[in-house]
Amino acid sequence: MTRLDIKDKFSGCIIGQAVGDALGFIAEGHSPENCEAYVNRVLDENNEFPFKRGPYPLGQYSDDTQLARELMLSIVQCKAFNPEDYAVRIANIFAENRIVGWGLATREAAERLIAGISWRESGEPFPSAGNGSAMRAAPIGLLYSSQPELMITAAI
Repeated sequence: MTRLDIKDKFSGCIIGQAVGDALGFIAEGHSPENCEAYVNRVLDENNEFPFKRGPYPLGQYSDDTQLARELMLSIVQCKAFNPEDYAVRIANIFAENRIVGWGLATREAAERLIAGISWRESGEPFPSAGNGSAMRAAPIGLLYSSQPELMITAAI
């Protein structure tokens, strides 16, 4: 795989995640029927969606995109995955009230980080933890695509 290929794949993956988040965020948490209506009436026919996600309009990204972006910035700055740096970034984005549409488990973990609890102990345990970490997994998969052992370690 050439350097350009991995850059293209990385860009496409991240842009796809952000666009999916921006299109789907407003309907997140609604019933399957409401989500289907959203796709049919709003995305296909450009009608108003009768439900809101707080004050956020169609096209608003969420914490999923923000935290994936912070992970990418951390990887670029540190030249590798650095959980300490990423934890500081998560704490800062919450402490500065720059977060959009956070989930409860993510918020509680961020509050523990802000309080000085180590990233190793701040996460929310099963079954409270949702799929937030999956929303931020793309940069790890792309960074370590040729090193499966390091990918597994970083993902964990």
